[in-house]
Amino acid sequence: MFALLRNPTWLASVGIIVLAGLLHAVGLALAPISIVQPIGVLAIPFAILISARRRRQAPAGTVLLAVTVTVLAVLAFVLAAASDGKNAERIDAVEIAWSSLGIGLLACVLAVIGSVGPMWSRCLAWASAGAVVYGLASAMLRTDTMLIAQGDLLSLHVFGYTSAVLAAYAIGGWLVQHAHANGPPAVVLGSLTVVDPIIAVLFGIAFLGEGAHLAPLHAAVMAISGTVAAVGVLLLARHHPEGHEPDDVAGPPVASHAQIHPHPREEHTP
Repeated sequence: MFALLRNPTWLASVGIIVLAGLLHAVGLALAPISIVQPIGVLAIPFAILISARRRRQAPAGTVLLAVTVTVLAVLAFVLAAASDGKNAERIDAVEIAWSSLGIGLLACVLAVIGSVGPMWSRCLAWASAGAVVYGLASAMLRTDTMLIAQGDLLSLHVFGYTSAVLAAYAIGGWLVQHAHANGPPAVVLGSLTVVDPIIAVLFGIAFLGEGAHLAPLHAAVMAISGTVAAVGVLLLARHHPEGHEPDDVAGPPVASHAQIHPHPREEHTP
């Protein structure tokens, strides 16, 4: 991470992420999280195109199938979730805080899983941990906007959630960098664009009053499409050509120096 902090390209990309985060916050202030959050699925096709250009090689059929399945499943999820599009008039800030801690523990478990196993599974676990944290951050940000709308602008709850959102974005970024150190961008973005919205949308339904008027058919579509999207990301992680160690040799430790600054003589160092 210290090496990355001295990398101008990496710092520029962080600046883009910060700008995107600000735009995302505006979106969450204007619409329910179940509508805003899943739109990030558009990142997956762009990642595949960029990866193919960098490798000068067309994506494999299995990769394209996994991407297509994932994108279509998330789009179905969004359309079903948007069928309600309403919030609770008032929310319980204390109840939401305890629930947020529970979701944070889930991210910790995924991070531990990301420290073992082959590179593709480590990448998937680290990315999923970051996605859980990012989804939680968006849910807390939406909570903030709803508390302000309730007239609690100067309350300790708003201050606490704002601080938690900033911390969650920093922790999520750290987790995602470990994912990038162990696998291709398409797998990382695939995990983020599936796990992140599922966490955020379920949080919105359970604690922010979204989906209170959701029809049983739409709820079933959300459950099925969420499962299909998760399977699509698993296929993407398993079959993406950049998601495996060279020559079936175990990869270097997580976020190693060789992965951050590869050198011709260090690229295949065990």
